[in-house]
Order: sequence, then structure tokens, then C-alpha cells
Amino acid sequence: MRKDIIINANPHEIRIGIREDGELVELLIERADSKRIVGNLYRGVVTSVKPGLQAAFVDIGLERAGFLHASDLVHEDPESVEAVDGPLPAGGGRSGRNAQVPDIGDMLKVGDKILVQVTKEPISSKGPRLTADISLPGRFLVYMPKGHHVGVSRKIEDRRERVRLKRILQEARPDAGAFIVRTAAEEAEEKAIRADVKYLSDLWLTVEAADREVQAPALVHEDVGMVVGLIRDIFKDDVDQLVIDDKEDLSASRSTCRSSRPTSRTASVAPRRVGHLRPLRHRAGDPQEHRAQGVDEERAATSSSSRPRRWSRST
Repeated sequence: MRKDIIINANPHEIRIGIREDGELVELLIERADSKRIVGNLYRGVVTSVKPGLQAAFVDIGLERAGFLHASDLVHEDPESVEAVDGPLPAGGGRSGRNAQVPDIGDMLKVGDKILVQVTKEPISSKGPRLTADISLPGRFLVYMPKGHHVGVSRKIEDRRERVRLKRILQEARPDAGAFIVRTAAEEAEEKAIRADVKYLSDLWLTVEAADREVQAPALVHEDVGMVVGLIRDIFKDDVDQLVIDDKEDLSASRSTCRSSRPTSRTASVAPRRVGHLRPLRHRAGDPQEHRAQGVDEERAATSSSSRPRRWSRST
């Protein structure tokens, strides 16, 4: 099966079409006036504590305060790291069903300042969902500063490969923090995994420094944009071609490929190609790349028959 990704960017919106054997299967749109904030880190101020809900509301500088549940205040390492399949969603950071959730009134009070991460976008009248259990995704790993364990995605089934990856992490990891090996790390070179460890460790140090400098409520760290996030999360060996019509996104994509895939297949980056298996092309002065690739027509056809699948970040 041939898989292509076509990216069209302009000042008003970014459109990403994913095709399989020439058929549009996903269409992702991010408009300038509704930019994603999931993954962003903020220094927030607690504005309200609700013991009955076991939750607090936190002002992070947006229109509506964010919702922070008591279960997302602390990180608890899982009883079995073999069972870990990636960073847990909001409300799922406790290990086991019977783990005791801390009393929100003992943990927070109005006026407290706290570093939080957005896990769900604001919807309608509801503010964003927040967690204080920070997780930073890389190409091969997810780093959780409050943890201590090393986990491997369940999707990596080969026992020898799991042992190899855990050994690399145990040797390369810093003293503090937990790491989860993502599915993309399967058969990755050791130096690539070690590079991801260093990148995420350095990123956390940068976040800590920025957190000390800002005046709450304020943005501390902005997650990568949709284009680079897609490169990081789903640009794998099954993608035959990636076409981009924006120079800045092209440059960022090349940098991501260089830093996250330091293998022989991406060692040399030509102006119109990243690796001989996954070409990366830029058609200068052609803002109608989606039209040229047939994505606009397929989008119309798809909307009348079936809704394209939405991309979600996963391990």
C-alpha cells in the first residue's frame, strides 16, 4: 500500500491530507484562529478549589480557567512497567483502580501557582483539561519528570527487542524522571534513542528555567505545531512521500527528520528529499499543492460519503 502525506500551509490555515493508494483517508485542518493548545505547559494560578469534585480550576491566561482533577496532581509509577503503553490521559495517571487519590483540599488552595499541561482542548463553555503530571513526547520516547520507571509500548511485541530497548534506556537515562519507549523506537539505532534521551532531558531543563522566569498566569512551553507533530508522531517507514508547500514547515520538517532519525536512511538530505525511502519535496510558489495532488476533490467526495478519520497522537 502506498501512503502519501500532502501539507498545504497559508497564513489562515494548515491542511494535511493523508492518502493511501491514492485515496484520501484523513484530512487534518488547523485554522489560525483556533490553534491547538494540547501539550502546552503553563504556569497557572488556582482560582477555585472544589472538594466535592476533587478538582480545582486554574487560570492559565486563557478565556476560561482549566480543570485540574486531584488524580492528575501527582505521578505514580505503574506496578508493572511491562504494561505501560504510553503516557496516560488526564485522569488516568494513577497505578491501578484502587490507588488512593489525594485530597484536593490538602494539595491546593486558592492563589497557589502550579505548572500544568493541557491534555484536552476547551470545548464550548468548558475550559481546557489540565494535568500536573507533565509528559514530554519525543520521536522515540516519552519523558515524565515526576516518575522513575522505564516502560515499553505494548505494541512492541518482540521480547528481545523489548529487552534491548529497556537496556539502552537504563544505561542512558538521567537519575530523575520516567521514560516510556514509543512504538517508533522498534529497531531504532541505539544512538538515536540516546539522542532522544538527551533532547528530552535538555528540554525539561529549559522548561524548568522558563517556569522560574514567568509571571503566572503565563505560557511556559508551546508544543510543536501540527506539521512537526505529525512528522514526529506518524512519519514512519510506511510513508512513501511527504509533500510540503511552505518553506518554514519544510525547514522544520527536515530538522525533525535529522534529529529524530539519525540512521543511514536519512543521513543525507537533498533539497527535495529526506532519505531515499521517504522523499520530502517542496514546490516553491505552488500554494495549490492540495489541488494539484487531488486532495481538494477527494475532500469533497469524502465529505459526501464518509467522514475522514482524524489524526490523534499515540505511542
